[in-house]
Amino acid sequence: MLVVNHLIGFGAAAASAPIIAIAGSVASTNISGVATSHPINMPSGITAGELLILCMMLDRDRSAPSGLSGWTQLFWANGDPGLGLYYKTAAGGETLTLTYSPGLSASYAVLRIANWQGTPETTTSATGSSANPDSGSISPSWGTASASFFISMHSL
Repeated sequence: MLVVNHLIGFGAAAASAPIIAIAGSVASTNISGVATSHPINMPSGITAGELLILCMMLDRDRSAPSGLSGWTQLFWANGDPGLGLYYKTAAGGETLTLTYSPGLSASYAVLRIANWQGTPETTTSATGSSANPDSGSISPSWGTASASFFISMHSL
């Protein structure tokens, strides 16, 4: 089994800020069959200024999708499946529909993060077939402020 993983980090709003946290639940979307239109579920109650993180897994080898206006790509792993991670600062009331031709199946998750600052950062892709994959490390550009990290890991 080949594993692709990344360590993703972002800073707290201030050194003394409340804990950085996922605000509400993670919104997930599963598109089965060979669909061309993919309306992505968003977390409820999105407030302007929050961080949104979009994780996606496409069912086949694809280049990075287009149509993600306002979203910044953290990484794209072109493979079977295609794997990606994007982020944006919320304006409030976000919606997103991606279109593919030809159609495909996919899974998406969107996280809503409160009390953050800076620019999300990630390691380069770490790939291998280890039972104990290591995503590498980040030296955050925001320095010693509080930070949160999570690992995005996908098996191919």
